[in-house]
Amino acid sequence: EAVTRGTARDADVEGLEVAGKTGSLGEAPWERKFAAFAPLSAPRWIVAARTAGREGASPARIAGRVFRALQSLPRVPGPS
Repeated sequence: EAVTRGTARDADVEGLEVAGKTGSLGEAPWERKFAAFAPLSAPRWIVAARTAGREGASPARIAGRVFRALQSLPRVPGPS
Protein backbone atom coordinates (compact mmCIF):
# COMPACT_ATOMS: atom_id res chain seq x y z
CA GLU A 1 0.00 0.00 0.00
CA ALA A 2 2.98 2.35 0.29
CA VAL A 3 2.97 2.68 -3.51
CA THR A 4 -0.77 2.94 -4.13
CA ARG A 5 -1.88 4.97 -1.09
CA GLY A 6 1.12 5.67 1.12
CA THR A 7 4.37 7.60 1.22
CA ALA A 8 5.75 6.02 -1.97
CA ARG A 9 3.04 7.07 -4.44
CA ASP A 10 5.77 8.56 -6.65
CA ALA A 11 6.78 4.98 -7.54
CA ASP A 12 3.34 4.17 -8.94
CA VAL A 13 3.61 3.31 -12.65
CA GLU A 14 0.59 3.00 -14.92
CA GLY A 15 0.16 -0.55 -16.15
CA LEU A 16 2.70 -2.01 -13.69
CA GLU A 17 2.03 -3.31 -10.18
CA VAL A 18 4.89 -2.06 -7.99
CA ALA A 19 5.39 -3.23 -4.39
CA GLY A 20 7.81 -1.41 -2.12
CA LYS A 21 8.90 -0.30 1.33
CA THR A 22 10.06 3.12 2.47
CA GLY A 23 12.39 3.90 5.35
CA SER A 24 14.96 6.27 6.73
CA LEU A 25 18.67 5.80 7.29
CA GLY A 26 20.97 6.98 10.03
CA GLU A 27 20.19 9.60 12.59
CA ALA A 28 19.23 12.36 10.17
CA PRO A 29 15.56 12.36 9.11
CA TRP A 30 16.45 13.58 5.61
CA GLU A 31 18.26 10.36 4.70
CA ARG A 32 15.61 8.26 2.96
CA LYS A 33 15.47 4.88 1.21
CA PHE A 34 13.02 2.94 -0.90
CA ALA A 35 13.21 -0.63 -2.18
CA ALA A 36 10.69 -2.10 -4.60
CA PHE A 37 10.02 -4.87 -7.07
CA ALA A 38 7.72 -5.25 -10.07
CA PRO A 39 5.55 -6.63 -11.43
CA LEU A 40 3.91 -7.84 -8.25
CA SER A 41 2.57 -11.13 -9.64
CA ALA A 42 5.81 -12.22 -11.37
CA PRO A 43 8.74 -9.99 -10.31
CA ARG A 44 11.32 -9.22 -12.99
CA TRP A 45 12.93 -6.09 -11.57
CA ILE A 46 14.21 -4.89 -8.20
CA VAL A 47 15.05 -1.23 -7.60
CA ALA A 48 16.57 0.31 -4.48
CA ALA A 49 17.19 4.04 -4.13
CA ARG A 50 18.62 6.26 -1.40
CA THR A 51 18.61 10.03 -1.10
CA ALA A 52 20.31 12.32 1.38
CA GLY A 53 19.82 16.00 2.03
CA ARG A 54 17.01 18.19 3.17
CA GLU A 55 15.88 18.99 -0.38
CA GLY A 56 15.69 16.91 -3.53
CA ALA A 57 14.03 13.97 -5.19
CA SER A 58 12.42 11.24 -3.17
CA PRO A 59 13.81 7.73 -3.57
CA ALA A 60 10.32 6.54 -4.54
CA ARG A 61 10.27 9.07 -7.40
CA ILE A 62 13.67 7.82 -8.58
CA ALA A 63 12.44 4.21 -8.45
CA GLY A 64 9.33 5.17 -10.42
CA ARG A 65 11.49 6.67 -13.15
CA VAL A 66 13.62 3.51 -13.28
CA PHE A 67 10.55 1.26 -13.49
CA ARG A 68 9.08 3.41 -16.30
CA ALA A 69 12.36 3.10 -18.22
CA LEU A 70 12.48 -0.66 -17.67
CA GLN A 71 8.86 -1.02 -18.74
CA SER A 72 9.60 0.69 -22.04
CA LEU A 73 12.39 -1.76 -22.98
CA PRO A 74 11.52 -4.57 -25.39
CA ARG A 75 10.94 -7.87 -23.65
CA VAL A 76 13.59 -10.46 -24.44
CA PRO A 77 12.26 -14.03 -24.55
CA GLY A 78 13.74 -16.39 -22.02
CA PRO A 79 15.20 -19.82 -22.72
CA SER A 80 12.74 -22.38 -24.01
